[in-house]
Amino acid sequence: MKFTVSKADMLLGLQRVQNVVERRATMPILSNALLRADNSFLSLSATDLEVGIQSLLPATVKEKGAITVKARSLLDIVRELPDTHISFQTKDNSRLEITAKKSVFNIVGLPAEDFPEIPGFNSEEQIPFIRMNGKTMVKMLDKTLYAASTDEARYHLNGVYFETLEDKAKAQKVFRLVATDAHRLALVDSFEALFDDNSWKMFQEGIIVPRKGLNELRRLLSEGVEDFFVSIKGKMLLVKREGLFLSMRLIEGKYADYRRIIPESQSSGIKVDKEAFLA
Repeated sequence: MKFTVSKADMLLGLQRVQNVVERRATMPILSNALLRADNSFLSLSATDLEVGIQSLLPATVKEKGAITVKARSLLDIVRELPDTHISFQTKDNSRLEITAKKSVFNIVGLPAEDFPEIPGFNSEEQIPFIRMNGKTMVKMLDKTLYAASTDEARYHLNGVYFETLEDKAKAQKVFRLVATDAHRLALVDSFEALFDDNSWKMFQEGIIVPRKGLNELRRLLSEGVEDFFVSIKGKMLLVKREGLFLSMRLIEGKYADYRRIIPESQSSGIKVDKEAFLA
């Protein structure tokens, strides 16, 4: 494998995949990023077997190939290189040589064949996606993610519940996110998250999306992309946008009956100034 890529693109790609890499992995290869050069692109992939990410970068590919290397080590090296194009070339014994001007680094990796397959990353498979509003999703995640449980004993609460339902008062379908740690509950509805009239059917049965995967989605949407695309394949939630693919293994089980603790009618309430209340 031999290719050249700009430092700026490589740095962005590595920063994207770094948060998914398993830091305390029982499988050493899960601490690695998969580099695959093909045609005019370099793909960087990482997974912890629950969340997977793939970032596509423009590259000048002289020889196709693939290798896996420690994601953190590669990121540290690229950060120290001069702001120019960087050359990568595989050598014997799964070694990757990195060159930029007068700087030369070598890092030992593991064969690409040992890297686990990430579900949904098969580009040959035709999967239907729906378009969603990125800005609206960011706002909804900001209002719910904090309430998701971090207690592994409450596994079914370690995520955010996605569902669609009908608002009879407005005669419209509404997209809802719910999160709770059994002490607090956050719920937010939106009529703007879904674009297609039939897309609400994807979440009609309700799904539990893991907190870690949604943190990555929130981080990626903060790059400023307005829309993104979503699909459900088996037990996986798949997300894609230009040059980026994210997969999350859905949490199995029945979500808490949150409706039971929400009053059907509000007989009283208070209104306070936000800044004064936070002070």
